[in-house]
Amino acid sequence: MKISQYGILTLFSCLLATGLFYLSSVFGDTLIYQDFFWISLVFFLLLASVIFFAAQYIVRKGQKGSFISIVIFNVLMKLILSFGLVYWYVQTNGPQSKWFVIPFLINYLIFTIMETYALTKIAES
Repeated sequence: MKISQYGILTLFSCLLATGLFYLSSVFGDTLIYQDFFWISLVFFLLLASVIFFAAQYIVRKGQKGSFISIVIFNVLMKLILSFGLVYWYVQTNGPQSKWFVIPFLINYLIFTIMETYALTKIAES
């Protein structure tokens, strides 16, 4: 996958996540957690970019056996860091309702799908 394709995929993911976030306000009180939405969007954007460039580097170096290690590392680190981000937000902001998790989950799902697609395309190359 070329970096330009990744850029388009990333832009699409950000726009889709933003649209879904604002759409979610129809079903519950999520707009008061805009700060957490933007924090988690930047968090997942940075994490996805690091994994993309690491995977590109490994494939370019011809170490395709290490590619699976990157994928496993990504899953593990994403899980640990995600729990940490939610824990940090709860401790620092003390959200009043459970709706605060919806902005996070929107970003988590959109960026997980995006990463999976990008890593699949990298693996195919």
